[in-house]
Amino acid sequence: MASRFAKLKETLRYDGPLVFAWKVLTRVVSPFAELGGWILFDVDLTQPREEMKAKVDVEVREATAEDIERISFFANLVYARGSDPSDMGEYDPRHQKVEREYVSKIMLDRFERGAKCFIATAGDQVAHVNWICIGWDHLFIPDRRFELGPDEVYTTDGYTTVAWRGKGVHEEVNNAMLLYARRNGYKRAFTIAELGRRRSHKGLYRVGWKVTGKVITFKIRGRFFMVRLGGDISPLLR
Repeated sequence: MASRFAKLKETLRYDGPLVFAWKVLTRVVSPFAELGGWILFDVDLTQPREEMKAKVDVEVREATAEDIERISFFANLVYARGSDPSDMGEYDPRHQKVEREYVSKIMLDRFERGAKCFIATAGDQVAHVNWICIGWDHLFIPDRRFELGPDEVYTTDGYTTVAWRGKGVHEEVNNAMLLYARRNGYKRAFTIAELGRRRSHKGLYRVGWKVTGKVITFKIRGRFFMVRLGGDISPLLR
């Protein structure tokens, strides 16, 4: 209980009263409904784009299926435990085998469907993992799929370990993915961020992402509702 109050206090301090009120509301309704707030960002890939470098030296490269064990660690808690893997430090093989196998299958399925994973490493440490989806629909929020056009890409599941946060690693990797998409002829990129994670939005703005629209989602008794808060949400309604 004390840790929950500490997190809410930190939210109020760093994210402001609106985000604080939103997080309190989601906790209040969580016993009987799933409430979510989402921001749709986009980037025009037809515009010139320069390389970006982090404040520290990292190697950014496209991951392969051979990296699946390391990648799965980052996603493990999201898919199997529902929390932020960035707070777990380095890879720990003691995580339950069932969870690792479950997440590994999800990651391998992404590779097989054409998704690309980019990672930033420093020595034997993985500092950041990020995905770019190409040519297939992506389940971006519960019960809602994002159908990509032939010249569109979608970036998702970017995570930075605690030790490497605030050093511009996420920005370098995210920008590298956009450069990759631009070189390969794609014209528009999308990503979606949680409304209540305001601090994570700063890196997106620095890379050049712009807010396209905002929505609130509500799921209760198996029924799903999406309400537009503002902007253009037509890409979510295809």
